[in-house]
Amino acid sequence: MTERKKGVVLFAHGSRDERWKKPFIELENRLAEKDRNTMVRAGFLQDCKPSLYDVVDGMAGAGCKEIVVAPVFLAIGAHAGKDFPVMAKKLEEDYPEVNFEWTEVIGQWEETLNALSEVIAKRLLG
Repeated sequence: MTERKKGVVLFAHGSRDERWKKPFIELENRLAEKDRNTMVRAGFLQDCKPSLYDVVDGMAGAGCKEIVVAPVFLAIGAHAGKDFPVMAKKLEEDYPEVNFEWTEVIGQWEETLNALSEVIAKRLLG
């Protein structure tokens, strides 16, 4: 089996309630099915495992040279504004052989807003 050279981290907040991470794991599984050559993993900021750092460590150890971190947040807040840049710097220092890309939080993507508005309209507006 060839090593995967690219990783995608679905980076979410986390919760002490274990049920909370179920949709993120489902999203991980569905995306992994779409591209078997890209390692897709959910990683969490706090209160859940695995952490972002654990996921990146596993990806780097598996040979990923490019890792995209996609914050699965609906809006920009304190974490995106303050915490993410600090975390990104630490990852870049710890894994100099890896090229990291951080996307905007997915709630800022036009495609996300379109999809959410369609689903909400269908479900709630008839």
